[in-house]
Amino acid sequence: MKGENKKLFNSWRQKLVNNVALLTTIIDFGEDHEIEEIDSIFQRVKLEINNLEIEIKNYINKINKSEILLKGIKLTLLGPPNAGKSSLLNLLSNSNSAIVSDIAGTTRDIIDIPLDIGGFKVVIGDTAGIRDSNKSKDVIEQEGIKRAKERSLESDLSILLLPLAQDGNVKIEDDLLDHIKILLENSNKLLIVINKFDLVDIDKDKGMIKSEIMNDLNRKLNLSDSQVKNLKYQFVSCMSSEGVDKLNSNLLESFKEITWSDDSNPISISKRSKDLLINDVLYGFEEFYNYYEMNDVVLATESLKYSIDGIGKITGQAVGVEEILGVVFSSFCIGK
Repeated sequence: MKGENKKLFNSWRQKLVNNVALLTTIIDFGEDHEIEEIDSIFQRVKLEINNLEIEIKNYINKINKSEILLKGIKLTLLGPPNAGKSSLLNLLSNSNSAIVSDIAGTTRDIIDIPLDIGGFKVVIGDTAGIRDSNKSKDVIEQEGIKRAKERSLESDLSILLLPLAQDGNVKIEDDLLDHIKILLENSNKLLIVINKFDLVDIDKDKGMIKSEIMNDLNRKLNLSDSQVKNLKYQFVSCMSSEGVDKLNSNLLESFKEITWSDDSNPISISKRSKDLLINDVLYGFEEFYNYYEMNDVVLATESLKYSIDGIGKITGQAVGVEEILGVVFSSFCIGK
């Protein structure tokens, strides 16, 4: 409403016009420059484009974070059958949104529940329990498992819910283990929640048990030191609600990381404008770098003109030869 986007796009456009003007002096008036000066101008343009690329990519990143805020954070519940996913969903939503049963495979399709958690709009998806395919010949359950995996790959955050066994160990089947490795390799955000912690003997050292469980899972997932540092664990009991408040706090921290921006105001532009920034403006920069490496000033200049045209499709401003030459003659002692 304040016209801030228009001002920003116009400033990017002007920077591009100025850099195209610099390259035009090399193409049209190269005989007036020393070789060293020509190389210096080309390098200067590359540095300017590199800085502008960083600025535009940061802007697009803010757009993505703003879209998450407006549309809702997509959160997926993952885990084996009977891990307590539906029970956790009911706790987080304070309702009986999902059917809870001792029968494995109760949840077949994805159940989406929109929630307000700490002021964040969240869409939680309860999914089918993931188990090795050879343990189920039910084609509907297999389709549910397939959808659960696909949904987690598209989510902003996934909660991996694993149940604690009577012997105090956490078992994870190969199929689920392999999928979690894929999530981590793709840098998908993951929070591991150990359920049924009420089964731990009250006389045992719970801190030691937690440490042993985390170390065992880290080993099974073959995590690097950096991945171990970034991975979060939470221990809960859906039966007694133990640890659920702490889980909510961890979720809020994750939501802030997902949507954080140094600009407190969300940025909203049309999908068309966002696509033009990515497919025209940034694409033009990529082509510019390619021709820079080939030392082809002419095609490098055309690549930047493609980027200018991309911004022009957003602002409605085309760039003409007169404008570029105006910058050339005002910036260089040419024709005097």
